[in-house]
Amino acid sequence: GIEERSQTFAVPEGKYRRLLVGQDRLFLLSDPVKGSARQNWLAREMPAESRVQTFNFKTNKLEDFLNGVTDFHLNESGSHFVARYGNSLRVGKVADGKWKKDENGEYSED
Repeated sequence: GIEERSQTFAVPEGKYRRLLVGQDRLFLLSDPVKGSARQNWLAREMPAESRVQTFNFKTNKLEDFLNGVTDFHLNESGSHFVARYGNSLRVGKVADGKWKKDENGEYSED
């Protein structure tokens, strides 16, 4: 049954919006916990405040993957991702590294 195909692991308490399974990893999209009283509901661009972390099933470690995103998806095989940053999209290969924002605001593999 499902007991043989499932694995338990601990992650910090958070506001997780999406969980996606990739190659040997679980991708967790989380939003910051904050109030909504001062949020601009009429803004044309969605704020890019979420982050994507990965839980590596081989090492049992949680690591940062992308920061400052609006949304995140994986392709069917889990080898490539698409990330939304406000009104822009970024497509990339998951690979084994982390993605970092450079001084120009562009993301590249670490």
